[in-house]
Amino acid sequence: MTHALLFSICPPFCSALIRVNPPPISSAATIAKSLVGNYREEHLFALGQAVSLYETYQAKIAECEAAIGRYLGSQPNRTDQEPPPEDKSVRNRDRLRGGVDVRSQLYKMTGADLFSLPGLATDTLLTLAGEVGFDMTPWRSEKDFTSWLALCPGTRIQPIQGRL
Repeated sequence: MTHALLFSICPPFCSALIRVNPPPISSAATIAKSLVGNYREEHLFALGQAVSLYETYQAKIAECEAAIGRYLGSQPNRTDQEPPPEDKSVRNRDRLRGGVDVRSQLYKMTGADLFSLPGLATDTLLTLAGEVGFDMTPWRSEKDFTSWLALCPGTRIQPIQGRL
């Protein structure tokens, strides 16, 4: 619909007929009435620039996700097992990158379910795997790993000298 308004493909009443899935709650007449306005040339130009940049960024993001998927697919697996059932529900958009299920791929490459660590999601775990690598054997448990990451606060509290 934004493209129709930007490039004057059809007038606002015609744009109201362009429906999205699922269809909006409002009627076509209400949508057409809301699209009538003062479309100044400079505002349409700025909107066109923003839409163009958005589409460019989305294309670049898709390229990056495809490269991530290819890289993850080329890495050797430590195990062929599927990851254990999830303790918390993770949305597909938080787990998929470039069409690859990152949770199961990281599990196969590391042999550990990194998604079970609280507060760590796909992007953080991919960054962490890029920095640390896929070998998780130096850490005996997830507690050792989170301690090494300095995610756990210290338990010793030092008194501050000179304060009451």
